Amino acid sequence: MIQRNKLMIKSNFLKSILIISLVAITILPVYTSLFLYPSFKKLLTENTEEEAVRVGTYLGSMLLTGESELKRGSISANIADELKELTKGSSLVKIKVFSPSGEIIFSTDHKDIGKINKKSYFQKIVAKGNTYTKVVKKDTKSLEDQIITSDVIETYVPVMNNEKFVGAFEIYYDTATRKEKLDKLVIGSSAIVFTVALSLLAAVILCSIRVNRATIERNRAEEKLRQHHNKLEELVQERTKELQQEITERKGAEQMIQLQLKRLNVLHSIDRAITASLDLRVTLDILLDQVTTQLNIDAATILLLNQQTHILEYVVSKGFRTNALKYTRLRLGESNAGRAAIERRIVIIPDLKEEIDGFVRSELFTNEDFITYFAVPLIAKGQVKGVLELFHRAPRRFRTRLAGIS
Repeated sequence: MIQRNKLMIKSNFLKSILIISLVAITILPVYTSLFLYPSFKKLLTENTEEEAVRVGTYLGSMLLTGESELKRGSISANIADELKELTKGSSLVKIKVFSPSGEIIFSTDHKDIGKINKKSYFQKIVAKGNTYTKVVKKDTKSLEDQIITSDVIETYVPVMNNEKFVGAFEIYYDTATRKEKLDKLVIGSSAIVFTVALSLLAAVILCSIRVNRATIERNRAEEKLRQHHNKLEELVQERTKELQQEITERKGAEQMIQLQLKRLNVLHSIDRAITASLDLRVTLDILLDQVTTQLNIDAATILLLNQQTHILEYVVSKGFRTNALKYTRLRLGESNAGRAAIERRIVIIPDLKEEIDGFVRSELFTNEDFITYFAVPLIAKGQVKGVLELFHRAPRRFRTRLAGIS
């Protein structure tokens, strides 16, 4: 039972790990594409914007020396050369300088000088002293509708003098290299996590297969054990029945032996009575005493057949409350005792209340409260000598034992 519980706990644990792995493998690409990668791109843009602001602030402090605003002539040849030098060998690919009116007074690309930026964002956002940034993908238009040949971040940095807008810088940062590094980092990280999750999934599946096999083997073993247990129970039940039958037979044999012993004792007692006395009544009285004792019967009487008159006459009785049957004289065939004598068979009446007609010979008989009645013919050497009547005040059954008496 403990081993089975351990397997169930292990199986549930592996199922949980399997579900977690499947969820991780499913969610990871979605999380990477919808949350992780955009977050890195946003961070790259913000860092580039901050860098552009620092560059613009630095350049603005250089150009405003002695000037109230940026205009043509504010940029000397040395400063122009320095600005062009900044765009060499770095991610800063282009710098433009605007006057407050939006005119380009300097650009690292000489073709841009003299153009005027009439876009709404310049006056509404940049001229208000706010930085304005846009991520421009390769082969798409910039804020000034120019086709860009690489991925860049275009940033407008306003130049303020005593909270007055005096010009602006437009700085282009090439993000292709940074983006490539970012893509490699994200892809590599995702690949590692995906590989770990996939490995974990494979391990869980392998463990699940092993647990399933172990469960199948355990079920087979339990089934075999159950079959052996059932077979053993059947054998025990069969043997128990055999033992019960043997015990019943032994008890029956013991009862038969006890019955035979009791019969022998009765016969021995009667034999001694006959030997000790020639008085028939004394002998029959002893006989009734043994019969009522051995059969545990309430009352009994003996009627002897007068061979001359063929009348059954009362001789002795035992266990009666009254003298109900003391003067009994019955012809053969009359009443229950007469029928037992003439038919030479035991007459049994289970309930005297239903067959009271056989005892009309005495009005006192109803006071005895007898229920069960037996009339046993006494036969010796093929001749009927009399009838033994047995009475009991409760239902009784002992036909086999009475057969031995007759």
